[in-house]
Amino acid sequence: TRLQLLKLFMSRKIDNPEYREKVKSMVDSGMSSHDVSMRLDCHPSTVRKWCKEFGFELKAKSCWRAYGNKRKG
Repeated sequence: TRLQLLKLFMSRKIDNPEYREKVKSMVDSGMSSHDVSMRLDCHPSTVRKWCKEFGFELKAKSCWRAYGNKRKG
């Protein structure tokens, strides 16, 4: 029915236990939120939000972080 299709469309990927385990294994292997997001085709802030929600600890920092805060002058 239409309601079932809407629920399926609106469900979050992370609510699937297999998908959650995939994210956890990537985080545990030392990948940064940027690396995980590139693999899963989502935004890094989404990965950080999932990690905070489910208690996964991001240990790695993206290699691009070093370039973000440099000031020219």
